[in-house]
Amino acid sequence: MSASQDEARCAEAKPLLHALADDELDAANTLRCEAHLTRCGGCATEFATILAMRNALRCDGVAYRAPDRLRLSVLAAVEAEALGRKSQGTASAWLAWLRHRLAAMAAAPRRWSWWQGARLPALALATGLAAALLVVTPRPSGQDGEPVPNLRQEVVAGHIRSLLTAGHLTDVGSSDHHTVKPWFAGRLDFSPPVPDLAGAGFPLVGGRLDYLDGRPVAALVYRRRAHVINVFVWPESAPATSESPRKAAGGARHDSGHAVLHWRQGGMEVWAVSDLNAAELGDFARLFESGSTTPAAPQ
Repeated sequence: MSASQDEARCAEAKPLLHALADDELDAANTLRCEAHLTRCGGCATEFATILAMRNALRCDGVAYRAPDRLRLSVLAAVEAEALGRKSQGTASAWLAWLRHRLAAMAAAPRRWSWWQGARLPALALATGLAAALLVVTPRPSGQDGEPVPNLRQEVVAGHIRSLLTAGHLTDVGSSDHHTVKPWFAGRLDFSPPVPDLAGAGFPLVGGRLDYLDGRPVAALVYRRRAHVINVFVWPESAPATSESPRKAAGGARHDSGHAVLHWRQGGMEVWAVSDLNAAELGDFARLFESGSTTPAAPQ
């Protein structure tokens, strides 16, 4: 084989060595690269260096999982003010795609390989470009301090996101409120109420961190039969003169087929959202607010 042919084969093989190390090549290219490595000492040495670097990066103490707060900050930056802006469908579609990609990468238990790390700057740049398409405006309050519809849409979107994003319904899965409530200590600057309502037919599933209204919040997850109930809790931005009633009369507002209730208790904003019927969500809200385990109507 001539020197020019050897150089041509090396030029073809070298760009594929990293992919070969990460088992990302198709069968034909894998066989072609492996055959070349048996004949080319230079490429074989370079491939061995790549494998050594990959193994070193996977050693204990080197791989690092990003903390939950960083994940929440990234997701918040990606989707800030995008919800409810239907006129900016292109930007919202980009943000939705980036949000799910970043969420999947942040939540994945596997350690990141070199190529995943290399993609982060590109994702960050794309996030910035998409976010730049959005017009960010302050969120006003409605009459009597009632949140405007955009926040209600954020709550519904947070509920849907928890159901669609793999592994993100709960960060701590437990039916024991003595396990779930302490889990938030050190992760949030407040302690959310976590009543045990299993005796009333609303068992606790767990909890997680989420991001709403421009801040990290507690998300508590309950069930009613096959229905998931997300309860979002965070401190009031301004003290209320009195505890606000649940909204709205006779049941919950509906958004995208979901029942939504909002009230304030103990200095906290509380939002409950589910595809459960409005009457049963109202029962749940009354039990949550009182901390009572009085059985609800038969299931």
